[in-house]
Amino acid sequence: MSLRLQYLAPSLALLACALAGWIVGWPLVGLAGGTVIALATGIMLSRHAVRRLADLSDMPSRTAALASPLLESSGSLDEIDSAYSSIVRWLAGERATIARERSQTDRQIRMLDRLSDGVLLVTDDGTVIYANVAAANLLGGRNPVGGSFIAAVRDHEASDSLFECLRFGTEARRNIEVPGEDRVVDAIFARVSGDPNEAVVVMRDVTELTKLQTLRRDFVANVSHELRTPLSTIKILTETIIDLSDEASEQMRFLEKIDAEVDSMSALVQDLLQLTQLESGRTPLSLSQVAVMDILNEVHDRMVPIAERSRVSLRILDGDPAFVLLVDERRIKQALINLVSNAIAHTRPGGKVEISFDSTGADVVFRVADSGVGISSADLDRIWERFYKVDRSRAHPGTGLGLAIVKHVAQAHDGSVAVTSEVGKGSTFEIRLPRRPLGPRPRRKIVR
Repeated sequence: MSLRLQYLAPSLALLACALAGWIVGWPLVGLAGGTVIALATGIMLSRHAVRRLADLSDMPSRTAALASPLLESSGSLDEIDSAYSSIVRWLAGERATIARERSQTDRQIRMLDRLSDGVLLVTDDGTVIYANVAAANLLGGRNPVGGSFIAAVRDHEASDSLFECLRFGTEARRNIEVPGEDRVVDAIFARVSGDPNEAVVVMRDVTELTKLQTLRRDFVANVSHELRTPLSTIKILTETIIDLSDEASEQMRFLEKIDAEVDSMSALVQDLLQLTQLESGRTPLSLSQVAVMDILNEVHDRMVPIAERSRVSLRILDGDPAFVLLVDERRIKQALINLVSNAIAHTRPGGKVEISFDSTGADVVFRVADSGVGISSADLDRIWERFYKVDRSRAHPGTGLGLAIVKHVAQAHDGSVAVTSEVGKGSTFEIRLPRRPLGPRPRRKIVR
């Protein structure tokens, strides 16, 4: 019965006893008996209701443990039982949802544990809260969960990249040398939006790749170094023969070609050595405070004769003459010379090349713009590769390493390169360098 009828039962019992006592002539006895019956009935009903309400209030704790069975309905048809049945149905649905989510989570964890790449989840204070099996293996078999990220990797630059990612949301990438393991790990940092922020770190073992790249760099450096001596000897002998030969002879034409080819080979060897040094990071940057306009003026003065021979206008756009930047002056000059030389070589007579810099933003941007033939969109992503030439059928002089050197000079300064171009209308190359002071710390290794 409903709660209303249950709560009326004691009153009805009292009324019935009082009426019966009045009928038989003992009204006080009937009233007393009805009172006792009413009290007993009320106490029994209240205890029953309190017990059922206690069971109802105990449901959250029973639901927290998914294995705990839910209580069965009392079988009555009152409001408490109706509410109890509704809650039981709702909790059963929640249990099913939690079970599905837990199953899905377990499946995802098993999947992550099967990956060969390591995965870490790090909180905004640098605490590792998840690591798959591969991550523990990459870090020397140590389970980093519960500890700090810096304690797991023992690499301060990697820790700086992590917190920069957490703070600004910028993705980062860095090579980590695992102490005592003779292992190199390529780590990618990405922020997971939330409150608070968390970062996921994906790690891949690149030890073998790094060793192969080191072997390649050493081989190129050794071969280039060994080639310098015979090339210098051939150069001297060729020039000697030219000086002794008759200028009008047929031999002179071939000797001049030999001399030109030796010069090309010497330039290639020099570029290979420079690129190998930049890639290896073994030669530290010689940083100094330099006025940017002084760099541009020196580049301009050196390249003007070449531009005039090609009948190309070369000029510097106005910039702040007092602006100073902390850079390796020699390497930045070389990068700009490579860009200007490339621009002149691909600009038709009567065209123009402009050198400028912009210091108004967060980064300092060097620009070399030309009105040359331009670059197709299909080639834009590949022009920074070693030996890549947009049009291999053209006989433009060059080793094909100039833009690769520019890229590595920018990366050595923690900067980047970019290019925009339109076929037939020219190209604009950029070197973007950070404004922040750069300390003499070891440069990061770039894996390509």
